[in-house]
Amino acid sequence: MRWLVVASALGLLTAAAFGFAYVKSGFFPASTTAQIVVDYWLPEGTDVARTRDDMISLEGRVMALEGVTAVQTLIGAGGLRYMLVYGPQSGNSAYGQLLVKVEDYRRIADLLPRIQAMIDADYPDAQAKAWQFQLGPGGGSKIEAEFAGPDPKVLRDLANQAKAIMAADGGAVSIKDDWRETVPVIEPRYASARGRSLGISREDLAQALRTNFSGRNVGVFREGDKLIPIVARAPLNEREDVTGIAGIQIANRASQSVTPLIETVSGIDTVWRNGRMKRTNRVWTINAQCDPAPGELASDLLTRLQPLVEAIELPAGYRLTWGGEAGDSAEANSTLLLH
Repeated sequence: MRWLVVASALGLLTAAAFGFAYVKSGFFPASTTAQIVVDYWLPEGTDVARTRDDMISLEGRVMALEGVTAVQTLIGAGGLRYMLVYGPQSGNSAYGQLLVKVEDYRRIADLLPRIQAMIDADYPDAQAKAWQFQLGPGGGSKIEAEFAGPDPKVLRDLANQAKAIMAADGGAVSIKDDWRETVPVIEPRYASARGRSLGISREDLAQALRTNFSGRNVGVFREGDKLIPIVARAPLNEREDVTGIAGIQIANRASQSVTPLIETVSGIDTVWRNGRMKRTNRVWTINAQCDPAPGELASDLLTRLQPLVEAIELPAGYRLTWGGEAGDSAEANSTLLLH
């Protein structure tokens, strides 16, 4: 029966090759750890007290969901790296995270879209992502379009175009970039001629602002084996907002008196600046990031987004590379080929 056996084997091989085209691909499978992670971002520069209030509210609502047994809330930074596939987020006052423990990992598929939909509907100021641990590299977004070049303004524009494409798709969540939003900065303009005539230097002005709002170390208090810094700063009602900035008193060494800040500046402006910028190999880089909606594979979303993002016209001296799951996959494949 050798011819029948050979024909049957060839038939099965052909059927397997044909059916493989309908198998959905993913770089790494989901972990069976009975935990969900919720990354929660408010606009860059948000006060940590606002982040805390949102996280406490969200913690209670998630804890009330059926199947959830415990919730750990982190505010201002991620937790310790207690497992290999978990990449903690560095400190940021606008960031919070929930580590949600469920009674059975099989319930995660139902809870993920419910948590994501609840945050999207009831916390409109936030960018959030509810996700499950993967058996692979941890941290970051699954889809990242990295633009590199010399001018931060051009990079901002390119990233905004990519994010608009991601938002128009409808299957992407947690759309953002790693430079985050610009933040407002109060900028007093030091009047050099006026300041010199009054005996106030630019350094004196900066030190007065720092002492008033942030505080200045003036000594150390020893308590047992602990050294506690002594910080001099203005009372809370004088530093909780900037309405009284014009009246800040600057110590004048020349006249042995104090001078109001408003007399040493030509104006006080509010300007918008990048709160965080990143370089790779000393070149400015910005990542336009997103993740697939719960239940959708990153590979399917990338297939739709990639040709549209790559169609963005890049000025001379700028380049686009893909990170996230696509970048990890390309790196792994190249390493396999080299060996």
